[in-house]
Amino acid sequence: MKKKIFFISALLMIVAMGTGILAGRSNYIIKHDSCGRCVIDDTNRQCGKCGGFMEGNKSVVEGNYIKGSFTCNDCGHSIIVWIKYK
Repeated sequence: MKKKIFFISALLMIVAMGTGILAGRSNYIIKHDSCGRCVIDDTNRQCGKCGGFMEGNKSVVEGNYIKGSFTCNDCGHSIIVWIKYK
């Protein structure tokens, strides 16, 4: 019984640490996305409309943010993203 409780608590701790790391690592804020399903973070750039790759276009530094735009290589869908860097 003690082994089962230890195993379950260790598993829950690993899951909790993993979700905390994932939640804390992204500093991307999507400001304009007409479909509301695009994913832009440290490892993914996926279009919400067709699933294609979102290519970074131009960016401007304003205060603590880099404001950039991304356009899908497949369907041309575009979004505006703010990236917090400080």
